[in-house]
Amino acid sequence: MKKLFCIVGILALVAVGAVFVLNAKFNKDIKEAVETNGSESLQTAVTLEKVNISFFTKSGQMSGLKVNNPEGYEKEYAFYMGTLDVAIGAVEEEIVHILRVSIDSPEIVFEGNPLENNLAQLQKNAKASQPEKTEEDTEVSKPEEDAKAPKIKIDLFEIKNAKVSAQVMGKDLSINLPTLTIKNIGGESGVSNAKIAQEVFAKVTEKILTELKKEMSNMPKPGDIIEKVKKIKLPPKPDFPKPPFGGN
Repeated sequence: MKKLFCIVGILALVAVGAVFVLNAKFNKDIKEAVETNGSESLQTAVTLEKVNISFFTKSGQMSGLKVNNPEGYEKEYAFYMGTLDVAIGAVEEEIVHILRVSIDSPEIVFEGNPLENNLAQLQKNAKASQPEKTEEDTEVSKPEEDAKAPKIKIDLFEIKNAKVSAQVMGKDLSINLPTLTIKNIGGESGVSNAKIAQEVFAKVTEKILTELKKEMSNMPKPGDIIEKVKKIKLPPKPDFPKPPFGGN
């Protein structure tokens, strides 16, 4: 009986060790996939500090996700996301179904103007990284990149409590962004990583420009400043006594 308990104990320890190794590999694979695919899609460095997602429940957190600014912009990064909660559904060879992605309190840096800015450039990079389809591309003969990477669909993607740093008319602004919710990304068949990045950056940029427009409408215009200056009442000119001997 003692031998039996000993064997059961050893098997239990082996099982726990196997689960630990399996979960660690699962998280490592996710980290590498996010950094590699993200960097390739956005054409800038994407780094992730930590992944803690259970292999069995397929839910957990990612932390320290940073998207560097594209080339030509001053600040180090465009996005820094402290905490990202994720819940994954079915994982198949051709499609990964993500139930929910929730990003809390990210830091977003906006550089440029409404037409040309760092976030719009990241969106362009994501679009440019997608393989162009030609008449020769068929279901039987797909590009090698498409064959390797599974498609992704996301039921719910949300960004909340985001803080945006921007510079408008030489003035530094800090904006609290309203919650951004995007549903049913990728539809039923799913889309590529680059396509998801393109859609998310487009929505985020649109939201930021809307809030910047509100901030700018509250800023004093040059004409308003001139009118205020005109209304300032100056003190009366002092009446100095005339100097003697006819001096001016």
